Amino acid sequence: MSKGAGQFSVSLVENQPFIDIRNARQESATLNSATRDDSNSPTTQLRRGVVVGETGNGDWVDALDGTVQANVAPNLASDEAPDTDWQSTTITAQIIDLGVTVAVILGAADDTIAEVVAALNGDSGFAAYFIAADDGGGLLEITSRSSCVTLFVNSSLATAFGAPGKSSTGACTRYGILLESVPSMLGLDDSAEIKNVALITANAIVRESDLLALTNDARVYFNKSNIQLD
Repeated sequence: MSKGAGQFSVSLVENQPFIDIRNARQESATLNSATRDDSNSPTTQLRRGVVVGETGNGDWVDALDGTVQANVAPNLASDEAPDTDWQSTTITAQIIDLGVTVAVILGAADDTIAEVVAALNGDSGFAAYFIAADDGGGLLEITSRSSCVTLFVNSSLATAFGAPGKSSTGACTRYGILLESVPSMLGLDDSAEIKNVALITANAIVRESDLLALTNDARVYFNKSNIQLD
């Protein structure tokens, strides 16, 4: 027989990740029943400080769960296929969020998609942050190695990416931190979801060592949403 929320009497040892939440943005979220606290026993008891991510269905689950919608790396394609006009031109790629700018000067004979791709990927500075490829139609496609950022590309040849250049922003999965513990994810109100769970999603200072299920993608999002990991 399942128990209502008020029938649980579970004493959890609480960690205290929140250093300063006076200006924090709090949201009421719906947790998927698959949410777990893998470092707790039992794992179905969720402690405050569990990092959760939003799924494609709009509910939330622990950040380690495979159903969390993945961050997306931005990419964009040139406006034209490389030709003789591209010889000796400069292609500049930037990741705006990270302050990264890499400029590559093409060779005097680089005038095909294969040669331009080889020139870009052969530059160590470019290859550290970007991937160049044929988009399948002969256009130059540039992809950021980082997700959840804004990519900007331009060329000294105005027709390559347009006179001002082109930009693309990769989608960011939203992440939050459980503000309070959840006694159990099993059979609570006979529901597959736990509603109205309080999350911190922005503007806070937290103790990183007390966060649970923290992932690299969550770190990126927290940095963008002004959650400082201390």
